[in-house]
Amino acid sequence: MENTAAYPLTLPDDSRVEWSYDNIFKNGELVRCYFHDTKTLVPINMHYHHFYEINIIVNGQGRHYIGNQSFQAQNGDVFVIPPMMRHGYWSQDNLVIFHALISQAYLNKYEERLDTKGSEVIKPYSYSLQTINQLGFKA
Repeated sequence: MENTAAYPLTLPDDSRVEWSYDNIFKNGELVRCYFHDTKTLVPINMHYHHFYEINIIVNGQGRHYIGNQSFQAQNGDVFVIPPMMRHGYWSQDNLVIFHALISQAYLNKYEERLDTKGSEVIKPYSYSLQTINQLGFKA
């Protein structure tokens, strides 16, 4: 059983609370992927953005704060965050998160193929857990 007393009830706002397309997608990018390691980078405090985000916890454990709730976050957990949803992460030790930021332009471009109700899967920017492990992270 998780000890929720060790975690804060809420998170402070990030230094930049709102992230727009112009802040993230450069030179016509449709998708942007990266790793965030809370041991070497700044914490991910409460923020929101104008695009979808898929997060995969690839190492460590902590909390994911979404709106007014928080959830345990640990290896293998996947979070899909819709546009304009305030969220952030907290970890007492270390948390490594794989982020896939997906622009509305990407969804528009593949709308017909994405609307096939699972008969076809689009993965031009996918990273399997095996790929993540090959990059040096233990999932």
